[in-house]
Amino acid sequence: MRDAVGKRVVVVGSGIAGLTCARSLAGRGFDVRVVSPGEPGRDGASHRLHGMAPFILVAAPWVRGDSPGLFAADIDRRAEGLQRPGLGEVLAEAAHDAARELMAWLDLRPIASEPIGLPGDGFARGLPCLPGHGRALLQPALASCAADGVHLEGRTLVVGLVREGERVTGVMVVRRGSTRPEPLAAMAVVLACGGPAGAFPVSTGPRWCRGSNLVLGSLVGALLHHPGLLQALPLTEKPPGFFLTSRVLVEARLAADGERLDHDRTVPGMLAVMRAAARSGRRITVTLDPSARELLPASFPIQAIAPVGTPVGLAVGCHHGIGGVAIDAWGRTSVPGLYACGEAAGGVQGRGRMMGTGLLEGFVFGRRAAAAIDRDGRRVTGGSGDSDVLAPPRASAIEPWLDAVTARWLVDDPGVTIEAPRESAALPGGFDEYLAALRLRAVEIMAAAGRE
Repeated sequence: MRDAVGKRVVVVGSGIAGLTCARSLAGRGFDVRVVSPGEPGRDGASHRLHGMAPFILVAAPWVRGDSPGLFAADIDRRAEGLQRPGLGEVLAEAAHDAARELMAWLDLRPIASEPIGLPGDGFARGLPCLPGHGRALLQPALASCAADGVHLEGRTLVVGLVREGERVTGVMVVRRGSTRPEPLAAMAVVLACGGPAGAFPVSTGPRWCRGSNLVLGSLVGALLHHPGLLQALPLTEKPPGFFLTSRVLVEARLAADGERLDHDRTVPGMLAVMRAAARSGRRITVTLDPSARELLPASFPIQAIAPVGTPVGLAVGCHHGIGGVAIDAWGRTSVPGLYACGEAAGGVQGRGRMMGTGLLEGFVFGRRAAAAIDRDGRRVTGGSGDSDVLAPPRASAIEPWLDAVTARWLVDDPGVTIEAPRESAALPGGFDEYLAALRLRAVEIMAAAGRE
């Protein structure tokens, strides 16, 4: 019989991956603690997805003639060799049934009569959906987790990991209003804290998603999978970055300082000309004609974002960290006791990530990580040990500098050197200082790997 600590699992992050994993663990009899820096269920990329795009895409083999094998083949082709073997096949095999379960759990309702084709896919797979409950996207998931006994701890930032020998046996947390990291012991830790999009000034990710996955993994020597591999998108330049969808943007009129920019009517082609314009210091704008506006659902606040006839500023923004902590098919990392799922994990997809799979990937691998913990942890008890904790910089010094560096890095050639201001080191630190530390260290890790 495992003791109280031996049954505890700490899940870092309360997005779809973390809540899926937590609920599955609770159903298996574990004491589950979900720790999250903001308000649980509202501080991650999953929640932000609802507000930053016109609709939520759920990609799966929906139409006659499509299959898990063809779905996996498209993932593999897009990856260009930058995926981990077998992970795309796991996602593809589960996609259809998992998509239906996910939509039922979150009350996602299709707003189109049939799936839409996505660039690069052999079949129409993107089913546009919106929540039918009129509340925050993850509210149904939060409610079911609470009903199943999951402990949700907000305003709690994980700034380090605890190890006993080579095994992770807990986390170090800083709570809002505190400057002293505290240990929280566990038999296993799950990184479900999203990716590094929030490390960039324009992104679809919230400020909390600063690359904690990369930082915490690196602290204990976990294998990282292509940490510089990012999915960039054309986003509105004024944060937060809204994504107007590929279909709308490629039909729109793109210009730099008023001069029309021609491209090949694909998002990668659009990004290429935007990067070239940005490197020369020109401001990029887009003008939406009536036909483009008609592609957006009536519920999307397009008039507030892009008033009729008014050019809207665009920037190259970060949407998704495709790299992350390397996992196997069950969410295990290279370090015993440490698991990862969702965007925190790397290797499911490669260079050309398939749109519409973010929520689905978190759902599928969140459940698989829970199953692995149940199997792996039967003979393991939690304990204390050495801790690896970040040293906080002075946030007021480092944040503006990081804004400038990361904005440049998304448009410049790969290999931008990261040299933090010498005066940045300062102790003790508070919540914001530790947030800055996560961002700084994540950017250093990505820059060392190089943009891919």
